[in-house]
Amino acid sequence: MDLRSLGVVQDREHSFVGSFRHVVDAQGRVQFPRTLRRAMSPDAQDTLIITEDPDGCLTAYPLNEWAEIRDVWRDAVNDPKARRVRNMIRRVLAQAAEARIDGQGRISLPSHLLTAAGISDDALIVGAFDRIELWNPERFDEAMDEVGGAVETSASNLMVVRSSQQAASDG
Repeated sequence: MDLRSLGVVQDREHSFVGSFRHVVDAQGRVQFPRTLRRAMSPDAQDTLIITEDPDGCLTAYPLNEWAEIRDVWRDAVNDPKARRVRNMIRRVLAQAAEARIDGQGRISLPSHLLTAAGISDDALIVGAFDRIELWNPERFDEAMDEVGGAVETSASNLMVVRSSQQAASDG
């Protein structure tokens, strides 16, 4: 489930970009890239909320971003006509975990989330604007194979998406 589909879309001051491959140790700890730590707002308090993502990865939201999601969801769970939305929120929250970046720059990932994302020895950590994705590297490669290899084609397709979104918001 894309959390933005539940009404959470805002302009962001901080943006996460880049990809980083790190080893996952026997305790489920992985180095959280310094570049992404620097991009986090101080309001995040070095804390992430990690959820399952329908694309087969994990999504990590800095605490300040999660607070905005929580505020939107609080209204949704109080709407008696929004049972499906409440159940979607329950599902996300039941599997979510808080991860604090420790003094050595690592986060601990619970085994149920590692299993859900198919992450074992290595994790590919990918910046995704307002959130961070954690992937099994092979799953990520498979997902990227779906879009093809040509940068020019991908860039062209992204411009079409942008134009479509602008037309929809104008109409």
